[in-house]
Amino acid sequence: MIIKTLSTEEIMKSLKPEDFTNFYHSMNWIKAIEESYKLKSFIIALIDDKKILNAIPFFLIKSSLFGKKLVSMPYGDYGGFLFSDTKVGWLIKELENLARKNDVDYIEIREPDLKLEKNLESFGTKSTYLNFILNLDRPLEDIWKSVDKKVRNSIRKAEKNHVRVIEGNRKDLEEFYRLYLSTMKKLGSPPHSFDFFDNVFKFCSNNVKLLFAIYEDKKIAASIFFLYNKKIYYWKNVSNHEYLHLRPNDLILYKMIELGQKKKYEALDLGRSRMNTGGFLFKKRWGGKMTELKYYYRLFRDVKIPDPEEEKYKFLGKLWKILPMFLIKRLGPVIRKNFA
Repeated sequence: MIIKTLSTEEIMKSLKPEDFTNFYHSMNWIKAIEESYKLKSFIIALIDDKKILNAIPFFLIKSSLFGKKLVSMPYGDYGGFLFSDTKVGWLIKELENLARKNDVDYIEIREPDLKLEKNLESFGTKSTYLNFILNLDRPLEDIWKSVDKKVRNSIRKAEKNHVRVIEGNRKDLEEFYRLYLSTMKKLGSPPHSFDFFDNVFKFCSNNVKLLFAIYEDKKIAASIFFLYNKKIYYWKNVSNHEYLHLRPNDLILYKMIELGQKKKYEALDLGRSRMNTGGFLFKKRWGGKMTELKYYYRLFRDVKIPDPEEEKYKFLGKLWKILPMFLIKRLGPVIRKNFA
């Protein structure tokens, strides 16, 4: 057996899409990041007789604000190893060697498989997020009944007010991005660049779905989902806050559930959130199974991992909310790139 660093092209020749654990492992996702932010990706693979036994993709991110790090994987909830039960220790050692060679502050692995926690004990530091996975492999009536009563009423309210949901495409991204910028300003969070979303649609066209909520011919909310290996990932949700009383976000998510159940998808992954935040409470009401999502850190210097819950980041968030939009569009993607 040998350990080798491979390109995305070499991986795609050797593995099929169904071989990857989750969407954020996919080579098209990696290409979208590379094209958007000009970051360097690595894929360390364990190979035996020309067969890939296991691998871990990651990016090298350099930032004067947030440190120099190796991350598997940035800009998404998940990373980690392609296969959880095959020679993980070998890959960790090679990853640590590469970290030393590149003189990084730390390694971050967003590993969803809790069975690997023992393998990652040497990392020492971890942060825990929570996630909800909704089972779609059952009758739609059962899914509807499992949803909180308040959510069901919100969906009825949206429909009663003639809110409807339509599918968008790459040509509609400018309208999505306007909603996205206003949402991120409201949240006090730096936005991605428009090019990032455009490249996601360019490289991941077979796996991405954009839904808009329409009210009186106006797009008032939108969500982006990834569809991959019988699983749906809820990635981005944006909205015009003036119309939130019409509950467009609930209607969009339920229409995606209807579509997923009809197309025989097995699960809807609602994405990470922290306990008792607004996102957590919104997702909890959909009746999914709550699971832990742990991020592991291997420190090579005495540094502090950036945490959005720290007071200094909360202060910066408040400051971000009052910045003019032209500065948000210019500075936001630079910060978002480095925060990862």
